[in-house]
Amino acid sequence: MRRNGVCIEGLRVLYKIELEKLQDKVPPFPTEDAKRIIEEELGGSVDTMFKDFEDTPTAAASMAQVYRAVLPDGEEVAIKVQRLGIDQTVGIDLQIMLHLATLIKHHYKGEEGLSALDLEAILKEFGRAIRKELDFGIEAAHITRFATNFQSDMTIHVPKVYMDFSSRKVLTMEFIDRFKVTDCTKKEVQEQGIDPKVVASRVLPCRPPPGKYTSLESEPFAKKLVMERMNPQKVIKDMSNSVIETSTLIRDLPYTLNEMLTKIKQGDTKIKFEHTGIEPMIKTLNQVTNRITFAIVLASLAIGSALIVLSDIPHKWVGIPISVIGFVIAALIGFWLLISILRHGQM
Repeated sequence: MRRNGVCIEGLRVLYKIELEKLQDKVPPFPTEDAKRIIEEELGGSVDTMFKDFEDTPTAAASMAQVYRAVLPDGEEVAIKVQRLGIDQTVGIDLQIMLHLATLIKHHYKGEEGLSALDLEAILKEFGRAIRKELDFGIEAAHITRFATNFQSDMTIHVPKVYMDFSSRKVLTMEFIDRFKVTDCTKKEVQEQGIDPKVVASRVLPCRPPPGKYTSLESEPFAKKLVMERMNPQKVIKDMSNSVIETSTLIRDLPYTLNEMLTKIKQGDTKIKFEHTGIEPMIKTLNQVTNRITFAIVLASLAIGSALIVLSDIPHKWVGIPISVIGFVIAALIGFWLLISILRHGQM
């Protein structure tokens, strides 16, 4: 397909290639910085916390990079370390995108398609989501929950998370030396006994089927879904999973509370209040405050000039009476204040 002389499919392939590089082929940051982050987050030395630690990262992505290491008990692990300063970089990028969204909203106001699209709200939601991704503690909780939900499925193996060696910027998991799902079509991977069709049947589709297939199959699928959910075995299994999940939450609660108390002691805890809908009131208060200030200055100049006229002290500056200068300035401020009030503008 071509639009205005541009091959859309070609662009999609190029974007796909470049975006795939962000998964594990980003230039790595120095290992010294990674070790320093690990030590600051976990409160110990890398040499004492780990029996072995490889200095060369096994993968480097856009937000973190992974190191292979061995715990004191001999367990081989993968340590995911957040990139240095990535939170500041993300914050700056979000501010830039929000500024561009504001400009688009201002310059293309009333344009068809854009008027119903709240870019600022979309970017704010995107910002909340990406900041959650920067918290590896949330990711650890999700992995643990996923493992609990699929513990009875023998075809799924979820890496174990080592909470004692994890934090907001460091995530330590069981090391699993396997293939990427996108490499299943490669010959060398299939020679290891990996069947792409079996893998495809186990992976949830990322894109819904065409509308005609959805409409033809929606009713039978809904009936089947209801029957599955009402199955007594399914209900008992869900209740069991809920109990296990609750016990996992209780087990992880001391770790979470300890991390919160540590952040409070270090002064890293921040509480953000966001008020909405008060901007007009703030603008009005600013206008009132500015006008009162100018009115006080105007009255001071007028009274001061009048006192100078009534006094016997010589009051001239370069031959011009100071009282006259005061009255002129007061008059100018008065006219400015009057015009501002009449135009309902902000001074």
